[in-house]
Amino acid sequence: MSYDGLTFIEPKALYNLLQQATFYSCLSDPNYLLLIDARKKHEFAEDHVLTAKKAPKRENGEFLVPYDAELECKQNIVIYDSNTSEFTDPQAPALLCGCLLWNMGSRNPVQILKGGYEAFSALYPFLRTQKIIYMPREMDEIKPYPVEVLPGFLYLGNWFHGNESYIQKDLKIKAHINVCVEPGTLFAEPGQQRLHIQVEDREDADLFSHFSKACTFIDQG
Repeated sequence: MSYDGLTFIEPKALYNLLQQATFYSCLSDPNYLLLIDARKKHEFAEDHVLTAKKAPKRENGEFLVPYDAELECKQNIVIYDSNTSEFTDPQAPALLCGCLLWNMGSRNPVQILKGGYEAFSALYPFLRTQKIIYMPREMDEIKPYPVEVLPGFLYLGNWFHGNESYIQKDLKIKAHINVCVEPGTLFAEPGQQRLHIQVEDREDADLFSHFSKACTFIDQG
């Protein structure tokens, strides 16, 4: 079997795809991400990654292209099964489904989640859900988490992320670096540390001179 057009994506990369946002979450754009769950039906029903769709199948078990896939329009296509991590098993559900979507017209490489659902859900259990259908308004209301810079250690977020207690709990945040003019008040659990770097929000603001202090704070965190 040829795996041309397929590539692996790390769990961190999928996490960050799910967190991209401007005013609304990028997930509200129907062409931004097609996330496909290639596991068995009962596994998908038990729980799956936020916004994932179940890969449809024929009666003989062969995968089908989702009826509303519009592969040529999708910026990102990600497929996962239980635990596929290599191109070694030609019968791996994620690889079979991925080859189909690539051959049927995906304009971008089809990305296979490395380690599958098992790896992703172990790292990001708070992104599991049983919800299957999302209305457009619900997609608009999805609240992203901060972007992960270093897995399980360093995140880049905004004022909202710094003030939501569930984000601190889910990501096990232990310290904050607040970069703005006013020190403000960020949500903090007992024992959390804070560093305020007073910088104006301008394109020509001097951030470099504060790097050493910020790095020292992070190393001590």
